Amino acid sequence: MYHKNCARTSDKEILRFIDIALGSSAELETQLIISEKLNYLDPQNILEKLDKINALMYGLKKYILKKS
Repeated sequence: MYHKNCARTSDKEILRFIDIALGSSAELETQLIISEKLNYLDPQNILEKLDKINALMYGLKKYILKKS
């Protein structure tokens, strides 16, 4: 089961948590892009990892919606 050890108990709660996490991820991506434009850092490696994490979250969301 995908949420055996998760504090969330229902699919609806897990989907809400995933949506919040995706929103936070978008905010982080924006901040990384701004930091790059201001020459604070090169976020490419972080953005690549963030893309992988987002893909996993979207995949889990799709799985939950499909099984519902």
